[in-house]
Amino acid sequence: MKELELLKKDWKKQEKALPQYKIEELRQMVYKRSNSLIRTIFIISIVEFLLSCALSIWFIDDEYWQLVTHLHLKTVTQILLVASYAITLFFIYLFYHNYKKITPQDSTRVLMKKILRTRMTVRYYIIYILISTGLSSILYFIFSLKYPMPETDLNLSGINGLIVIGVGILFIGVALLLVWLVYTLLYGILLRKLKRNYENLKKIDL
Repeated sequence: MKELELLKKDWKKQEKALPQYKIEELRQMVYKRSNSLIRTIFIISIVEFLLSCALSIWFIDDEYWQLVTHLHLKTVTQILLVASYAITLFFIYLFYHNYKKITPQDSTRVLMKKILRTRMTVRYYIIYILISTGLSSILYFIFSLKYPMPETDLNLSGINGLIVIGVGILFIGVALLLVWLVYTLLYGILLRKLKRNYENLKKIDL
C-alpha cells in the first residue's frame, strides 16, 4: 500500500509539471514569432528609407529646385527633407531597439509589454507619415496657387478658383488615402500577427 501511495504522489507531481512545460513551450514559440515579425518590421523600414533616398536622388534635380525656388519654398524644402530623413532614421532606431530588447528570457508579461510597445511605435510611424505628407502637400498646394508658373495662366477668380481649390483638395485626399492604404498593407499584416501573439500570451498569463 505504501508503494501505491508513493506512486500516486509521484504521478500527481508529474501532472503538475506537465502543464508548466507546455506553457513555457508555447511562450517560447510566441517569442520566436514575435521576434521574427519585429525583425521584419525593422528590415522593411530600412528598405523603405533606402528607396526614399533613391527616389530623392532621382527626382530632386535642378529643375525641381528651380520650381521650389519659384514657389519661395527652397529653404522650407531643405528643412523638410532633413527633418524627414532624421525622423525616419529615429523610427528605424526604435524598430531596431524594439527588436534587440526582446530576449528568450523575457517573462510573459514583459514580452506582452514589448509587443504592445512595438505595435504603438509602428502606429506612431504611420501617423507621422500621414501628417507630414498631408501638411507638406497642403503647403505646396497653397504656394502653387500664390505663385503660379507663368505658363499655367491660372485663373482663380469666381467659379474657376473654387474648381481649382476643390480639385486640389480632392487630389490631396486621394493621395493621403493611397499612402494610408500602402502603409496599412505594408505594416498592417505584421501588426495583426503581433496582436494575435499578444492575445496568445494573454491567455497564458491568465
